[in-house]
Amino acid sequence: MPAVPSTHVRLWGVPLTLPVARAYFCVQAACGVVWWILVASVPQVRDLTLGNLPVLAVAVADLPLFVGASALAACGVRWAAWIVSGWTALVTAALSVYATATTQAGWGALAMIAATIGSATAGSVIVRGEFPTRWLLTRFGDVFRAYRDRVKCWVPGRAWRG
Repeated sequence: MPAVPSTHVRLWGVPLTLPVARAYFCVQAACGVVWWILVASVPQVRDLTLGNLPVLAVAVADLPLFVGASALAACGVRWAAWIVSGWTALVTAALSVYATATTQAGWGALAMIAATIGSATAGSVIVRGEFPTRWLLTRFGDVFRAYRDRVKCWVPGRAWRG
């Protein structure tokens, strides 16, 4: 937790605070339950989001690691936020490769990209107590500065640098 309260980062007007992160995981868990019900009952949803993947094997892994961990993260359990964030990233990578190679499950890959971004953002808020803006800017700011200093570039209103 930060020692001094700071102005919260806003994403589309929504402050990235602990209650918002917990609400995100609550909605994600509920959406996961609804999606699994649809996968079990609507063949078209199953085909569009999972392709020919074995539904039972995916469900056995996904229900505890995505739905269950999202529900625990919604309760503020930090280790669950780590698990669900890592699981969504892993599933996104695997499903993206599968969708690219087989041209199936494309909608599932797109949905998981959105879930990964949301889980990583909300998870970082739950684990750190706030969105790590300063950490991101110092880490990636150094990378961008080092790149800028090595590359010749034209800065509007100035001469060529480098």
